[in-house]
Amino acid sequence: MHQVNSSTSSSEPVQPGQSSRSGATAASLAATLCWTILWLAGMEAACQRLIRVEAIRETPVGRPLAAYLERGESTVRRLRSAWVSDDPNVQAMIDAGWIDRARWRALPAQRTAATPHLAAFYGNSFTRQIATEVGRLDPAVGIRMIFGPVAPASHAYACFLEDRAEHDADAVVMGVVLEMLPGLYSMTRSTVSVVEPSPYTFPRYWLENGVLESAEPPVRRFEEFGRALADPELWAAHLSALERHDAFYSAAIYDESWLDELTLARMLKSAWAIGRHRAIEGPVLAGLAEPESSEAVALLVELLRRFGEQARADGRRPLVLLIDTPTVSSGASRYVRDQLARGTSRPRHRRDLRRIAAAATSRGLCGPVAEKVGWIEAP
Repeated sequence: MHQVNSSTSSSEPVQPGQSSRSGATAASLAATLCWTILWLAGMEAACQRLIRVEAIRETPVGRPLAAYLERGESTVRRLRSAWVSDDPNVQAMIDAGWIDRARWRALPAQRTAATPHLAAFYGNSFTRQIATEVGRLDPAVGIRMIFGPVAPASHAYACFLEDRAEHDADAVVMGVVLEMLPGLYSMTRSTVSVVEPSPYTFPRYWLENGVLESAEPPVRRFEEFGRALADPELWAAHLSALERHDAFYSAAIYDESWLDELTLARMLKSAWAIGRHRAIEGPVLAGLAEPESSEAVALLVELLRRFGEQARADGRRPLVLLIDTPTVSSGASRYVRDQLARGTSRPRHRRDLRRIAAAATSRGLCGPVAEKVGWIEAP
């Protein structure tokens, strides 16, 4: 006696109405898909009009929305556009921060009768503002200032190394904003910022079994950056270095693609880029609460130690300017001070430095985010 195979159930007659219900479902899905495509096409057309029509773009609502949509463009596309732009603000963005001693020749390099002291400052905009205040409060101090916009400590240290033989300063100052600690994991500002991707580059440092290691970027100067934009081989080397050593680099965000032509795609990319950057920065900043176990803090301390040793070898007094901000204010700055203070005598002019730092902060020169400004002498 043969058993009935379950596959024979497929030959059972279709119940009345079943076919019509399936057809209605398929038609409903097709209609939904069509309306979705039409809605997306309409949104795309509206966004394209917002960007391209000047009268709409320059309205109070259109301006920030257009800026948000453009933010999702690939970094490379934005950099290519910036390179040929006549806008002075855009030109300043791509011109700033390059580590090139030829650019620093006009800066004060020697002590004079009018300025018997010369201090060389390396850091970011906060450091530059305080350096300016130092010169204002004490005209006998000449100021040599080298900085990068929103630059991390690795950039400041690399500037110090590049500039060592170019001046006769009796004091060198390295400015550090702890909120910018995640930048230690990058090689260029253009991977870190989705708002103003300044393309200046700097070495990537890390600790390997307690030993400081580094990787140099293939593109190091402003002129090299311009050549790289037109040289596929040099540009490929630049991207390869970022892929290996820059934690913020993502081909989906950085490299050009056909998605640059779609405003809705750029909107999604912008939101994803912001979320991705926060995911990278979050653990680094959270580590400031326990600085003794933070990889980034250990790297920072080592960079500052090297800075102190090399400055003293040059016969100069090394000073470190630590700036806390309300968003990341923690025990990290005290920990760094304690690490650097081991075996180091207090500078004779510590009170003067504190007075200058306090004055600079109270005058708002550090900006509204600055909460604490502390000076310490590097070992």
